[in-house]
Amino acid sequence: MYPATMFLRLSVQHLRHRPVRAILLALVVAVGGGAGFTASVLRAAIQESTSVGMNRMGADLLIVPRGTAVNVTAALLTVEPTDRTIDAATVEAIARLPGVAMAAPQRYFALPSADGHGQDDLVAFEPGRDFTITPWLSMKLDRPLRRGDVIVGGRRPEVPGGTAMLFGRSLTVYGKLALTGVGPFERTYFVTFETAADIAAAARETVGREVFDPSPDRCSALLVGLKVGATTEQIRFATANMEDIQIVTGNGLNTSVRHTLTSILGGALMFTILMLATTAIMAGAMYSSLLGERRRELGLLLAVGMRPREVARLILAEAALTTGLGGLCGIILGGAALLLIERSMGFAFASRQVPFTWPPLGAVLQMGAVAVVSCCAVGIGGALVPALQAIRREPYALVRGENA
Repeated sequence: MYPATMFLRLSVQHLRHRPVRAILLALVVAVGGGAGFTASVLRAAIQESTSVGMNRMGADLLIVPRGTAVNVTAALLTVEPTDRTIDAATVEAIARLPGVAMAAPQRYFALPSADGHGQDDLVAFEPGRDFTITPWLSMKLDRPLRRGDVIVGGRRPEVPGGTAMLFGRSLTVYGKLALTGVGPFERTYFVTFETAADIAAAARETVGREVFDPSPDRCSALLVGLKVGATTEQIRFATANMEDIQIVTGNGLNTSVRHTLTSILGGALMFTILMLATTAIMAGAMYSSLLGERRRELGLLLAVGMRPREVARLILAEAALTTGLGGLCGIILGGAALLLIERSMGFAFASRQVPFTWPPLGAVLQMGAVAVVSCCAVGIGGALVPALQAIRREPYALVRGENA
């Protein structure tokens, strides 16, 4: 049994002996690997960037207590003012329906205004399930939303980092929403259910009575995002036995655009797989030709006592090394392509006021590592069949250069 370092050393020596062939094979793999890496990073960037724009369109459906009057334009972004609520069991049953991708409960509270005139709107939501409020954040603190924070509508005077006073309780302004053109969004306070409980306790101490019930077990509305392929009719049929709710539908065009974009991004993954498969076929064809020219060399290795299995390992090690180097070159080419894409696509996104966000550096490095490993696997897969065919022949026939 020969050590692995010997196979690596022999592979390097052979690559140095035939540099042109090695470079050509590496370039073939670099194109496939670079295209796969670029497609993966770009897919993640577009998905992250467009998710903000897509979610700003609002929910596909709004589920509210039966008999609630709803302004459809505003309903897709936030709950409408109502005293009626839905119980937690109904909310979870709807969230588990097969066609539901996202389900964000919200609770509306009408609070006496601090100046004694009118009222302030307070909406409690779950940040981990929300997909209609946080996408509208235009400014925010550089940390996660936590208990004691409040998000303010775009027309409120507070700014991030400042404070908002509700019933004597000082709340940190975590972020401010962009102007949406939707009335309830512009002057509302948005807090977590835990913060709403703190405000209710402060109101009880200030007023001397229960001003509102912040119980998270009930919600005023449930905003629903559908999975690709799911329809409003399916949700209506699935909830037909829930007599205490009604379904309000949104703009069908928004739903169609969101689902179409999701399908396109899914197609990018198939493109990456197709590119790698094509590269594997090309690598296999090239190795069939290369091994055909190296018949005498392989025959001599077998004749001097190297086992067929070890000859195959040598061929596969050389293929992995060559295609791995090609994968590294592909990442460099892909990085250059991504810089060009940022100049064009990033400007297009910015002109439509949608941030173009690249994945975190750690995620990009992980995609690069996966691309290199995939290229090595492509090389091994492409060289496997020619290697097995070569080692099955007699050493004498290989040395003589016979085709049979």
